[in-house]
Amino acid sequence: MTQHGMPTGGTPRVDELSPLARALMARAGDDPGPLRLTQVRCKPGRGTVARLRPERGPHPGEEAGAPVWLSVETTGRDGSVSGMAVHGFGDDSALPALRAASAPEPQGEVWGALEEAARVRLDDPGRRLVAVDAVPVRYKPGSRCVLRYRLHTEGGEAVTVFGKLFAEPLQAVAVDAITRRLHAEQAAGGEPPVVPRPLGAVEGAGLALTAAGAEGD
Repeated sequence: MTQHGMPTGGTPRVDELSPLARALMARAGDDPGPLRLTQVRCKPGRGTVARLRPERGPHPGEEAGAPVWLSVETTGRDGSVSGMAVHGFGDDSALPALRAASAPEPQGEVWGALEEAARVRLDDPGRRLVAVDAVPVRYKPGSRCVLRYRLHTEGGEAVTVFGKLFAEPLQAVAVDAITRRLHAEQAAGGEPPVVPRPLGAVEGAGLALTAAGAEGD
């Protein structure tokens, strides 16, 4: 689900974001009801990205539906709106691997990379991954997404890693290489590294993995 809207003039105020997103969705026949603003990020001269969640499910008694993201693109010093769009998570043509990265399938390349990351974190080359919980931490539609993965392994142990998904796959490889170099330099200096431990990149998906924190969990 991606709904686009026409410019309306100046940048909308924060209290206008929820009704604006609902109006765009309703225009396409998909009125989610009242939307609660849960996160907003503004960059002067570039635009606003807001995360919203329906206050109720599509049917009485159901839990709230999945979150949506409203993108408001602005141009010029006056902040004129050049375009708007509402995205459902995973429905992002500029990030084609987002769905696979946020819901990795066993035997897939993202699952395999996460399993290897868990083995490194647990120092157990034979450990098997049995389940993955993925939560989007930061998402910029059309550009990148940071995911927090909770990796559940056989035996009951679980570790947390982060994945940064890029629209350009080679960027993930470059970020992984830079992170490896910086982490190695800091480790060689005798002090605990402040750069998160790199855990590899999935070039096909454009996903770079790191441990949670400088040394891990």
